[in-house]
Amino acid sequence: GFRASEFLSSMQVTGRAGADLHAQWGGEPQAYRGICVPCVPNLFLLYGPNTNLITNGSLVLFGEFGNRLTPDEPGAIYPVSLEVIAGDSPLMAVGPAGPVSLAGLSQVSSHPYLAGPSLVGARLSRFSPVGDFPVPALANSFPNDALSLYGDRAQFRLRLFTSGGFSPDGVSGLLPDDFSRFFRLHATDVRCRPVVIETSGRVYDLGVGRIELIGLAEVGAPVASPADRAYYVEDHDNYFDVILRGDTRAMARITAVEIPTSAVPGYVDIYNPGGPGRTPDPYTRYTRPAIPQMQPVDIRLDHPATVSYAEQDPFRYDADDDLAVVFRVRDPLGPDRFTSSTRLARSWIDEGLEAAGVDFPNEMARPGVSDVMAFVNEKTGDRIYTLDAQEQGRLSAAGSGWRNEGRAFGAFSAPQPGAGPIHRFFDRRSSRHVFTPDRTDPGARGAQYRGVAWYGAILRPGLVTPDRGRNSVDRPRLRDCDD
Repeated sequence: GFRASEFLSSMQVTGRAGADLHAQWGGEPQAYRGICVPCVPNLFLLYGPNTNLITNGSLVLFGEFGNRLTPDEPGAIYPVSLEVIAGDSPLMAVGPAGPVSLAGLSQVSSHPYLAGPSLVGARLSRFSPVGDFPVPALANSFPNDALSLYGDRAQFRLRLFTSGGFSPDGVSGLLPDDFSRFFRLHATDVRCRPVVIETSGRVYDLGVGRIELIGLAEVGAPVASPADRAYYVEDHDNYFDVILRGDTRAMARITAVEIPTSAVPGYVDIYNPGGPGRTPDPYTRYTRPAIPQMQPVDIRLDHPATVSYAEQDPFRYDADDDLAVVFRVRDPLGPDRFTSSTRLARSWIDEGLEAAGVDFPNEMARPGVSDVMAFVNEKTGDRIYTLDAQEQGRLSAAGSGWRNEGRAFGAFSAPQPGAGPIHRFFDRRSSRHVFTPDRTDPGARGAQYRGVAWYGAILRPGLVTPDRGRNSVDRPRLRDCDD
């Protein structure tokens, strides 16, 4: 089903000495050549771990195009282009005005045994941790966001979009400190002289400000000691983040990101999945490494040109208990209720309550994110949602008159770029609390304002998420140089 990354999730497999296979894998399935599993000698797999096409792949593609033949060889079958067709349920994307169909878009396909991976885009913006998390089913390498890896040092994010999962050998993942092995940035100083940024931890002075390269994010989770590449769990997604800190005017002078490859001394090649691995076989053909390339950087320091969108109908989501959004369910005779579970939201609606949309996301646990706990007043039926630890303790105490219903969702306890405040009110007339991203919400009219309850991306239609920038300044013109 939708748990595609959880191999054999419906089976309990016991190996030698009573070892449990899922415990042995520890969330990272492995099999020799994708077929034989260590310590389980009588288990053989087809389409096993690390054998399928993880980038826009399917079982059909794997079966038809899984050979390693180049176009000039007899029997070679390979895709030459991809086109998105309308069909009964077209592939959709999210634009500034909401969902849009991608039908009609097409792209010529490269051949992995002739050409290696490439950069397809690079965008520099101020870093925001808001919404920077995967769905729970794909969270095997999370948290790997810049906030979790680098904390307050993450000020700017250069997101690199790729044609496939980048790898140093076609199997292993990139490490957070791998920037200087594979990439370098190009910029100009105040006199328009070229500046090459290639070393983490070094401060580069451009005359109008400084740039410090921190490292890579959107790779794997933080580790306590230097990571062993053979066992490091990286998400192999189609983008990486280069994390920077420094001055806005200096950041605006970054012009391009380069993949030098092994053609430049000190740099290493990058492969798509299917590369030579750590122990290549001299008689096996592997995917080709990337060629040297330069990708222009799109500077978006004043506005990141990103959008946030959430389907407002809980019945159009999967039936699950920990989705990425929080549903508001309205009780005509009581306070609104919040949950990240479609099962719970639907059960409330079946009882006669009303779906009232999605106002903000359910942020996944990581640094900066706190659990918002739900409490119900056993006498009045009022509901309090709070991430304040002291208030949670007071409401959970014996004799408080409040019942702890557990975690409702996750949210930020402090302001973040790209996050808006969720306001808290108390209406003495009805003895009810009101939580809303809109301080002028009619439902809070006449109620006493109690401050900000938490912070999150604003997903309610018609409301605007605050500007992402910290200390926003006018964007400098890149061509301005001192003589």
